[in-house]
Amino acid sequence: MGRRREFFVKVGFLSFFLFNLFPFAYRSVIYNITATKPLSPEQTLNSPRQLFELGFFTPNNNSHNQYVGIWFKEVVPKTVIWVANREKPVANSTSSLTIGSDGNLRLVDGQQNTIWSTNVSGQSNGSIVVLSDEGKLVLNSITGEKIWDSSQHPTDSLLPGSWLVYNGTSGERLTVTSWKSDHDPSVGDFTVGVPPQTPPQAFVWKGSKPHWRSGQWDKSTFIGIPEMEADYQSGVILVEDIQPGSIYLTVNILRNCSYSMLMISPTGVLRFICWVEARGWYAKWEAPVAPCEVYGACRPFGVCDRYEANLTCRCLKGFVPKSDEEWSKGNWTGGCLRRAELTCRGNTSSINTQGGKPDRFLKIGGLKLPDLSEFLKVSDEIECHQRCLNNCSCSGYAYVNGIGCLVWTGNLLDMHELPDGGKDLNLALHT
Repeated sequence: MGRRREFFVKVGFLSFFLFNLFPFAYRSVIYNITATKPLSPEQTLNSPRQLFELGFFTPNNNSHNQYVGIWFKEVVPKTVIWVANREKPVANSTSSLTIGSDGNLRLVDGQQNTIWSTNVSGQSNGSIVVLSDEGKLVLNSITGEKIWDSSQHPTDSLLPGSWLVYNGTSGERLTVTSWKSDHDPSVGDFTVGVPPQTPPQAFVWKGSKPHWRSGQWDKSTFIGIPEMEADYQSGVILVEDIQPGSIYLTVNILRNCSYSMLMISPTGVLRFICWVEARGWYAKWEAPVAPCEVYGACRPFGVCDRYEANLTCRCLKGFVPKSDEEWSKGNWTGGCLRRAELTCRGNTSSINTQGGKPDRFLKIGGLKLPDLSEFLKVSDEIECHQRCLNNCSCSGYAYVNGIGCLVWTGNLLDMHELPDGGKDLNLALHT
């Protein structure tokens, strides 16, 4: 009996010690938030199947700054997928998440000052908040109508059931933006989105400038990400023209993965990651992971090897460095120039006047195709070839399964060699 009492005393002391060292280690669970039932820092809001939970967290254990976020309940270490007050942390333990008199979900501090709000107009205080098993925080009206959800206000992650959106009809734009650092969820430098173009591409921007590009969508994969082709499932679903000029992109859960998601890191690396209980999180693919993959690394008509640790550019055949001096010093910013200017290939009199042979096409295999392509609706590759041949401004063309005819005019930018899974570029040259 004495030993048993001693055991319970030790367990009680340990529980007291852990609770005081980690004040949120023992939290009570709730399944909705109402005007009369707010969420305190000692509680978490759970999804029905307890796949996700929402609560207060501190990304840096040395900081007093607290945020309200959503994370996977059973995944260790904690993986936060959404943050409410990413620009306005709270610094006291008397904050709460509650329904205000206007029916909005509000994060308030100890003095009841609003730190963050769903900010939907025309609601009533009968609203109720729940967390779905898709990881979405949902604000419902008193009649059960959904009036706000967190997937319409994403942070740095995209999960199945949530979408990156460009809608030219409604003006809706949904992107994900990186944290500022691993310990600071405020808005960082990098944004992921799918701008309107045919065929679609995904971009990572640093500020307003492209940082990385996925390559063109071929109805199942982005052709600039060879790892997508290596898997039975690419993990990405892209839907065009639900409304004119609209693009929607989401992810799905891959086989053998408990969870999958797309996440942009504070350093601008986009990762499609998978969680398996025995392995934890791992990347099915990620980019850019080498200097060669950064947008336009070798400038016009320059290429590099994607898998080289250090950036080394070279010019395409028929081109020379704009500045030999700069290139000898590893400065690739000037790019490459044509060794011989093109004649107008469809104009025989121009060839006869200038002398020499007509222009031709050189097939270059294994490339991430350039940016700024134009899509042409043609019947086959022969017609694609002819359309480029007849255009004095055409720099090259490609005919890609799942896409069709792509042509380029002017400079060819943002190419690199992909030994596995690259495409053929037919480059216009004068010889």
